[in-house]
Amino acid sequence: MSDSPSPASPIAAYPDPDFANADTAGLYPLGDDQGFLAENASRHGVVTTLIDCSGCAHKADLLERIASGLQFPDWFGHNWDALADCLDDLGWLPPAQGRMIVLTGLQHLHDTSPEDLRIAKEVFADAARQSASTPSPIWVFIEDPEPARGDLTPPDHDGVQA
Repeated sequence: MSDSPSPASPIAAYPDPDFANADTAGLYPLGDDQGFLAENASRHGVVTTLIDCSGCAHKADLLERIASGLQFPDWFGHNWDALADCLDDLGWLPPAQGRMIVLTGLQHLHDTSPEDLRIAKEVFADAARQSASTPSPIWVFIEDPEPARGDLTPPDHDGVQA
């Protein structure tokens, strides 16, 4: 019997990130022990932002919720490119050793607009990966409605998305 997780549940293969190591910045599935995760992040100077996406039915709803949660500036363009631009430079927020962004309540968006959810995951994954080389890396945790599909791919040990 193998100790490796089955391919049907790839998320089980990924441990929690090491917030002291920027190379682990990436997109992760949100596990059950959110309290431990937040405490661990806080110990390393990583600021946590929780964004409740419950009720979001499409891109506009989601982008508005994210913009509000991360206090995006007025110039935010409410499109995917603008989201990527804002995530690449969160300079209007107070300085931090890193940022942990937690997105919850995505089931309705998944049911009504799965393509918007897929694109949002891509934007967050790209931003988190690029942030590994900055003074304030980003770790993103998503409460994924379909975790067994393997859409969430935390970085491997080299800081590269798997």
